Amino acid sequence: MKVFSQSLLAVAMLFGMAAAATSQSAEVPRFADDFSTSALLAELWKTTPPDRWKVADGVLGVSGGGASAAPKGLQVDGPVAVSFRMRVGDFGKGNNWVGANVRGILFSLTPGGFWHVYRSPAQERSLGGIQTTERPETGRWYAFRIEQDGDRYRWLVDGAVVADFREPNVVRGSDGLVSLASSGPQADYDDISPPEDR
Repeated sequence: MKVFSQSLLAVAMLFGMAAAATSQSAEVPRFADDFSTSALLAELWKTTPPDRWKVADGVLGVSGGGASAAPKGLQVDGPVAVSFRMRVGDFGKGNNWVGANVRGILFSLTPGGFWHVYRSPAQERSLGGIQTTERPETGRWYAFRIEQDGDRYRWLVDGAVVADFREPNVVRGSDGLVSLASSGPQADYDDISPPEDR
């Protein structure tokens, strides 16, 4: 009965998310998922490739490179704000990363620090870079909060501002709203929701 009621809640949240996304108001769309049930992963999320994403023990886990997960049916023209918890199990060899894309900008943890990167047709090279050389701890939960409003992007980790910048040029991939992504490390995500004080 508990799984059924959680499934109904997840379906209701999906419909609420779609209604908010099609609304013409300036209100920030609402989307939340605490991954309390695995039954709706395929219905609520577009996972690529699907076999690399699993819900277990109340978290969304990913392992393997080239993996991304995006909420299905979420299209928004206005501001975006998202918060979630994330931990990396092992970065493996090389400069792997794990994080989230918001409107074409990747906000991630790497073995060398907290990194954001993106491409603009107006520039030959990628923009962004390491924002702090604090080395992320494997197994530790980090609270991410990412906001985008017009050309302004703001990224907080555990309540501290890591990046706050403006990008007036078009960003490649900005048609994609929000997605979780990994270049290879095993990682877990949980408690995806809009920030409470946005």
